[in-house]
Amino acid sequence: MFTRKKGDKNIAKNDKQVQEYPWHLQGKKALLIANGGASRELVKKLVERVDIIIAVDGGAKILKSLSLIPSVLVGDFDSLDIATLNYFRELGVDIRKFPAEKDEIDSELGSMVAQEQGAKIQIFTGVIGDRIDHSLGVIQLMSLLKRKGLIPHIIEERFEIGILENESLEIHCSKGELWSILPLSGDVGELTLDGFKYKLKRAKMSFGKPFGISNETTENKVKIDVKNGNIIFIRWRERPC
Repeated sequence: MFTRKKGDKNIAKNDKQVQEYPWHLQGKKALLIANGGASRELVKKLVERVDIIIAVDGGAKILKSLSLIPSVLVGDFDSLDIATLNYFRELGVDIRKFPAEKDEIDSELGSMVAQEQGAKIQIFTGVIGDRIDHSLGVIQLMSLLKRKGLIPHIIEERFEIGILENESLEIHCSKGELWSILPLSGDVGELTLDGFKYKLKRAKMSFGKPFGISNETTENKVKIDVKNGNIIFIRWRERPC
């Protein structure tokens, strides 16, 4: 359960910045908000499109600022102030505190909660911040979730990150978008890219040979087909400097 501020009901329905994928997929969707600097505007747009909100540690602060109530607040709370913690405790939010010394990162704990609540599609935001080690950890977590049959996806202010494994995907887009497509955990046996400036047809992409960086869309729809491997794609909403 979560609440919205009055007047926000349709804020994201027709916003082109909130991309179609993975919203068109069937299944319960969870938004996991971490402490990596997601903007208020982005969070306001994303919460309108999910079934469950999970605050991951310091990600609870932005929800408080928006008067939004998560279903669950989870983490070791090393990045959460006591005032915000008590605020949600008084509202009766399900709070799950874990020790600082643990094997799981907080985003993994949030994902476990999302799985408990039946969310197959897990949208992460505020997870790609200044800590490159945490960022890489979340990307590795996405790989694990994908192998479990879940659909993890990262949406940040300027870009989004997804994973494909032995599957084909068509995504509506705008011409001139910047994409990077790279092997995730080993060589990719066959990769086909349509709708891009640099097309591929059943090409091998070797791990450690990152020639998939900085491709560009030339159509309003792209197709990525992956066989015998997995890839990570980074789709830029605005071009990096």
